[in-house]
Amino acid sequence: MDGFDLLIKWYDWYNTFGDAFDYKDQNNWQQELNVQEEVKEMAYQNQVRQVRKEDIIDIAKMKKEKLEYVYCIDTAKIKNKYEGLETVQGPLEDQFDVYEKPDLFYVLDQGKNYLCFGGEKHATIHHYYIKHLDDKKQYDFTLQAEVKLQEEAKNKVESYFYFFLEDEELKVKILDQMENEEDEIEVFFLQTFSRQPELTRVVLIQRQWVFYLNKDKTNTKVVEVNEEIQKLNDIYNKCKLQNIDHCEWFNIGDRKLIFSCEANQFPSAIDLKNQTIYSYKLKEKKQKFQWNMIESFKFPSNYADPKYNQVNEFTCTEILDRESFEFQYIAFKFLKTLAKRDPRLIEIQATIDIMNQEISQVNLAQIIEIKKIYNKQIYQTVRSEFERMLQKHPQLQGLSLVKHLFHGTRQTDPFNIYSFESGLDMRYSAVGANGIGLYFADNSCYSNGYAHSANGRKQMFFCTVITGLSSSQGGGQAARMPAAIPGKQGVLYDSFNNGNGGHYIIYDNQKSYPGYLITY
Repeated sequence: MDGFDLLIKWYDWYNTFGDAFDYKDQNNWQQELNVQEEVKEMAYQNQVRQVRKEDIIDIAKMKKEKLEYVYCIDTAKIKNKYEGLETVQGPLEDQFDVYEKPDLFYVLDQGKNYLCFGGEKHATIHHYYIKHLDDKKQYDFTLQAEVKLQEEAKNKVESYFYFFLEDEELKVKILDQMENEEDEIEVFFLQTFSRQPELTRVVLIQRQWVFYLNKDKTNTKVVEVNEEIQKLNDIYNKCKLQNIDHCEWFNIGDRKLIFSCEANQFPSAIDLKNQTIYSYKLKEKKQKFQWNMIESFKFPSNYADPKYNQVNEFTCTEILDRESFEFQYIAFKFLKTLAKRDPRLIEIQATIDIMNQEISQVNLAQIIEIKKIYNKQIYQTVRSEFERMLQKHPQLQGLSLVKHLFHGTRQTDPFNIYSFESGLDMRYSAVGANGIGLYFADNSCYSNGYAHSANGRKQMFFCTVITGLSSSQGGGQAARMPAAIPGKQGVLYDSFNNGNGGHYIIYDNQKSYPGYLITY
């Protein structure tokens, strides 16, 4: 065994027992297990605090907020199953009333079964999780879950759950099922879905690396050396984005360190000379906001603000800030597909995820400006049509009914489209390869051939299009409407698409909003 293999073996041993140099502490886990047994016994005697007295769980306030996720455990991780609990079929909508559910219930979603927490138990977990995200402190608490059953053989289910929060991770131990110190289970956040065409954006406000030496978590310090911060960012981002493990030597001043990081974990570093292990953690402050693909174009109440340009009584425009999310998202998709179509960028969420990784690969300076359009008449028309789509397709998520697509207007000045109450109007369309309709592309490369040119500049629309349930059936020059849905008398698909060509055609004026005008 060479020195590197010996080092790796030693490092694995450290990860297992948590102490690099004090071999006598290898059996510390047994002491921890004894403590856990005491906690378990206290829980059975109702002596473990369930909620801190100074904390007020405001369920009424929580009910007014949109439900983003339900806290749950994968039942495959549970030793003894809970029989007789209510089972809910997933996926769950964001209107799901988790507060009216019993302490414990099952959700069956995509072939997996989850044990979920309802009612006050959900509220308590959510209270501490949000509090932890805000102040970054560690929290632990115990919940007693009890569910009355209808079966004669067993009138209730009762169990104790010990939760602990650290580094934005939530884990739980089921006290009445514990056998050793490893019986901790990761708590999942079962995401709900929205019937609205929206997604939640998380914006990073501040990022700070901290570390502690060996296993002394009580003495945490902030990383202040810029070179060290850059190396941590590089390694952490690489392992997270590429889902790989990574290890390398690196000199920080007079320290020669071995940096090591596993996928989806924080880095560690070993200083062999000083026999020290640096354990790093990342503290981040984030801010969430909702982005609704249709509501975003609601006419601003403060339209008199100088940032808006009043066009007429029902239209105004805004030049997007180049640092804004909307500008960078639109510019990224435009520039990434200007040379050729990129099939990875069809769906909105996927485009955002890829943008977060590859935004540095595009030259945003190629974009002169992006103008956002607010038109009351078009907005009301498209919004009403989307509500009709929700009723027509009750099982589909709102975001799946909408796409962001490009559209070139050739000789027609875009101003004469976005400033009119009808917007894009198929009455002015000529017969195309798939009939008379409004044609869109999921890539700017194709629409660039139809771009409007004036004064040495080009322009095209970046549109919000209700494609609904789209199909490649039908089409052809004689087409005047989408194909019929097989097995549904009189019901049509909502749009036509030509598959890998990336083209979408709608056959009415109610489904498209010319939301952004790109000038390049």
